[in-house]
Amino acid sequence: MTESYLVRAIDEWWGLNYPADFHPTDSHRIEVPYPVGPRGKCDQVLTTDGDDSIPEWAIEVKYPQLVGNNGKRNDFAVTKTLSPYRKDRSLHHDVERLRESPMGRRCAVLVICFSYTETSCARALERHPQHEETIREIRDVCRQNGGSLLASPLAEFADGILRVRQLVRTSFVHEPFEAWRHPCGGQGVVFGWEVRLESHDAERKW
Repeated sequence: MTESYLVRAIDEWWGLNYPADFHPTDSHRIEVPYPVGPRGKCDQVLTTDGDDSIPEWAIEVKYPQLVGNNGKRNDFAVTKTLSPYRKDRSLHHDVERLRESPMGRRCAVLVICFSYTETSCARALERHPQHEETIREIRDVCRQNGGSLLASPLAEFADGILRVRQLVRTSFVHEPFEAWRHPCGGQGVVFGWEVRLESHDAERKW
């Protein structure tokens, strides 16, 4: 599942199951072009308070995968989250882009990531016995990391960096969920922050 597919699937599910969250009801959109700066698109904009002249929220989503679709280690997940270099298009880059060109009255970044343990691997094998080799690879990566491969340390490191640089306003959210469609899914977690906008942006009369 790619990042863009994930954003689209969540937006469709959200709009279908919780239409009352949006006011007006069609005020949630994905892949909205940034008006200034380098070419790029904001993953999602939405409004809940009835004033859609400027979206209430602009949200960037990151989906760092600790293992690849084949179950083997993926060493790009940390770079995708923590890298300070724009070329890596990391979480840090998304925060800076939202600060430079806020797409909404409020802005946020969300990270969706899966954790792996011996228990999650056993449950994956029950659901996907045809993917035994992939699950064996995940178990091997967990052993290399001392028995498990969790998303929480990545969240804690990101929280520390973003707070030290005073780029975010609120504590990160830590919400667990389960999704077993693929053997590399399972025990997921969502964490995120509201972006601290520059004072002139925060006070701008939209």
